[in-house]
Amino acid sequence: MEVNLQPEEFHDALQKGMGRAYLHVNKYGDSQVSDSILYCCLHNLSYKKYNSPHTYIAFAKYAVEAEFNLVFEKFLHETRKEQIVRYLWIFRKREIPIIDDKLFQLAMSDDGDIRTAAVEALKFCQDSSIRNLAIDFSKNQDDKFAICSVGLFIKNYQSGDNKFIESILPRINDEDTKHFVCMDLIKIFERHALDELFTSLLWAYENTPCTYCRENIVKALINSNLMPQILVDECQFDCVQDVRNLVRGYTRA
Repeated sequence: MEVNLQPEEFHDALQKGMGRAYLHVNKYGDSQVSDSILYCCLHNLSYKKYNSPHTYIAFAKYAVEAEFNLVFEKFLHETRKEQIVRYLWIFRKREIPIIDDKLFQLAMSDDGDIRTAAVEALKFCQDSSIRNLAIDFSKNQDDKFAICSVGLFIKNYQSGDNKFIESILPRINDEDTKHFVCMDLIKIFERHALDELFTSLLWAYENTPCTYCRENIVKALINSNLMPQILVDECQFDCVQDVRNLVRGYTRA
């Protein structure tokens, strides 16, 4: 790809202004700007720039389909660890074009960075093979694999899968991990809203370190008519006013 602009010229576009840059492309059809953003992203990836996903997620958010597919093809041939992780960051919030076997191999990696990034890429895709992986992970004696299974059920949950999720929850002790799992449980319930998920959602309520997540859990329980009276009583004294207002409105209704 030949472009005259240097990657540094699009540093701001990739970090904060990518949306505006792509709006410019869409409005004026400036292919040089579009090519330069893609080139800059690949340049940053190749040279291991930025140690957080945000820049790469931003590219995925605004990239057109052809650009996104091109990046995915390059990912399939990548073998370097740091670059693989950054490629996977690109697929964190946008569904991958093809569920390739490479993603499953990476999800089973002993390297925690690669495994986590691969699971994050798979968790918003829907396929029976992903559900099978989630079930296999849930039965793994190694906690770091078992805990990864929860998010894989977000789009792949089937009735009865609550037993796999519930078997994992007592194994989670780290506060940060609890937070991430609670967010996944909320997403699972928002998509499936089955009564059988009540036990998992109650665990999330009792274990989340995040007031925002707790508020979302209370909303979910109220909207699904699963809110037990003991939580209604407790939430009336919650430290968050919005939670108190939720249950007071619920009791009045």
